Amino acid sequence: MEKLARNSTLAVFFLMVMGMAAVPWVLADIKGGEQGSYTLTQEFIESIYKDFVYAHMPWSREDAVISRVHTGEVIVLPDSRFTFEVMPPNSSYLGDTTLRVVFRVNGREVRKVRIFGHIDIYREVVCMTHSMRRHEVIQEDDLSMARRNISRISNAAISDIREAVGKRLVSSVRAGEIIKRDMVELTPIIKKGDRVAIIADTETLLIRARGEAMEGGAEGEMIRVRNSKSKKEVYARVIDASTVQVEL
Repeated sequence: MEKLARNSTLAVFFLMVMGMAAVPWVLADIKGGEQGSYTLTQEFIESIYKDFVYAHMPWSREDAVISRVHTGEVIVLPDSRFTFEVMPPNSSYLGDTTLRVVFRVNGREVRKVRIFGHIDIYREVVCMTHSMRRHEVIQEDDLSMARRNISRISNAAISDIREAVGKRLVSSVRAGEIIKRDMVELTPIIKKGDRVAIIADTETLLIRARGEAMEGGAEGEMIRVRNSKSKKEVYARVIDASTVQVEL
């Protein structure tokens, strides 16, 4: 990189390629430089990788930590005057991520290289302050915010305490554990066996009957209920702790 920088003026610009999922970067030698082979330094390889990832990943730069950037081989080009084109990865910008790079001299392809690297994402997420058991209802004091590596769980982690408060745990959790969306559920306000009022509301008529909940459910959920008189079972939406509504 130092040899190339001393002998030429560099410019970075975008080149649109038909059919590509993203716009690759090209580094161009504008004035030309010393003839002869050129070995890419580790510093230059890392700059290719990091610059492309930072520009295209969906995460903010402050949240990303890029490590273990390497090619697994020494890259020697036939000329110090070259361009390169970076192809977007086939996977998301998380964990082990590989970029494919094509190097050209005078417009002719001279090398195809894979640059390997690892991307970790750190964000403020909701964590448990102490251990809790299955079906316990979460209170605000049970939670805290902490900056954690979420690379393996990505958007599954809850980032707002209000999203978890009032819900119950699907399974037991340990102190310090990150709370994910599939770990909590709405707290049932109707339990199996509860007596409920079954209503059916139309534009001209309100029908009401007594019934029994055949399963528990939270507000807004559909549950199975049985009409106490006809013994017929229907599905109804939970309105409150004693009322369900059949949708006609």
